[in-house]
Amino acid sequence: MKPPACPLVRLISWSDDAPQRARGLTASGFRVDASAFDSQRIASRIAALAPAAIVIDLERKPSHGKAVGIVLRKAKSTRSIPLVFAGGPPEKAAHIHGDLPGAIFTA
Repeated sequence: MKPPACPLVRLISWSDDAPQRARGLTASGFRVDASAFDSQRIASRIAALAPAAIVIDLERKPSHGKAVGIVLRKAKSTRSIPLVFAGGPPEKAAHIHGDLPGAIFTA
């Protein structure tokens, strides 16, 4: 009997440490798509990928992360995918939380 497939996570990061962050998610039992971010048709691309969650790294360019999160929440095709914001300055995360109250925030 095959073991169950690991859930897929789409990691969006502008950090030079993105490969290390992806390895951390992999070590936690996830398959990770950490391919380069392309804003063209992002919602449809992510919907086609069908990840279990979307992780947005806030270490670099937290305003970009917030903008991507808003686009993903407004798009019907990605609205139901859990959205996780990771890292970044706590005050930036608090500001984003006000605009995306259903998202999850973690260090």
